[in-house]
Amino acid sequence: MIAFWKQRRAWILAIGALLVLNTLFFLTYRVRYEERVDDARARLGQAKEQLAVAKARRVDYEQQLAAHKAMVETINTVYETWWSTPEKRLTTLITETRKLVEKCGLTVENVSYSRGDVSGDGGTTTMDITFSVQGTYLQLRQLINLLELSDEFIIIDSVAFNGDDPSGTIGLNLRLRTIFKGEVKQTRVKRVAK
Repeated sequence: MIAFWKQRRAWILAIGALLVLNTLFFLTYRVRYEERVDDARARLGQAKEQLAVAKARRVDYEQQLAAHKAMVETINTVYETWWSTPEKRLTTLITETRKLVEKCGLTVENVSYSRGDVSGDGGTTTMDITFSVQGTYLQLRQLINLLELSDEFIIIDSVAFNGDDPSGTIGLNLRLRTIFKGEVKQTRVKRVAK
């Protein structure tokens, strides 16, 4: 049997050397493979972090875009509805003011309308509505409250007491101001006595 091994010794040494080389290659490859896997995992972790940052930025940008769109819509609402042109809003505004006065049970003594200055900012015009009313303190307080809560764009510019009489009625001069987009074409002055 020893002769068998001696005859095949070259083959056995070649196979043994091949086995040793394969083992070294396997161990070296495994270490290098683990390094590659670790490196790939590290890159994956970095990519996930970058993705999370990008998603957070995207959410932030989407919120900014939504806020911008809401702001543009609000500005358009102000210009197209609240500060609309006199042709679109003036009649509604006057009717609303008269309804509120009547709702409080007050009597209007006189009304006048006057155009304010044209502003260069956005082409807006102010208009004043001045009128006097007579009523009790509670009625006047209710009127001011209703004017402040009105859906129309009305600014109470000034309030002045006109005196009171022994019957408990108080005179009040109110000047309301509103803003129109564009220019009011004419100054309308109307006096109404009731």
